[in-house]
Amino acid sequence: MSKIEFKPLTDDSLFKETFGREKNILFLERFLEIFFGLPKGSLRGKITVKMETTLEKTKDRDTNCRGDILIYMDDKIINLDYMNFLFM
Repeated sequence: MSKIEFKPLTDDSLFKETFGREKNILFLERFLEIFFGLPKGSLRGKITVKMETTLEKTKDRDTNCRGDILIYMDDKIINLDYMNFLFM
C-alpha cells in the first residue's frame, strides 16, 4: 500500500496569495514566462488574474468550476492550482 502525502494548507494559501493577487502580477508573469519557456518580459501587461473565481460555463454541456487562480491570457484561461501544479 502506498503512503498518501498531504500538503499543508498553509502552502496552498501562500501559493494563492503570491500568484493570485493583482498587486503581485509581476511575480505571476515571470513565473509563467519561466514555466512556458518564454523570454523575460514577454507577458508584461498581457495577463489578468482573479483568485478563487467561478468559471462560468459557455456551452450547455459544460459544468461550472471554481478556479483557485484564473489567469486570462489572450483567448485562453489558465486555472493555476497549487495541488494540481505539484503533480504535473
